[in-house]
Amino acid sequence: MILFLITAAILIHTQASLYDILGVKSTASDREISKAFKKYCLEYHPDVSTAHRDKYAELVSAYEILKDSNKRAIYDSNGHAQGRGLL
Repeated sequence: MILFLITAAILIHTQASLYDILGVKSTASDREISKAFKKYCLEYHPDVSTAHRDKYAELVSAYEILKDSNKRAIYDSNGHAQGRGLL
């Protein structure tokens, strides 16, 4: 729970869209989003490199919203500012 609160705060200060964080287009399928998340997890996971904790937290938060079709629809319709309060 604490991790999600911290990552939500990080995302609020980030100007990049959740799609940009995961490196996918806004039209990406659920499979493409999952594939991108897994790829970046291997690279930025804290067990691999502690220097990338913030980046990993961003990835997890972005994925938590985009993997859920309801949260993703709200994010897409409300835009960046309001959609990030979904965690």
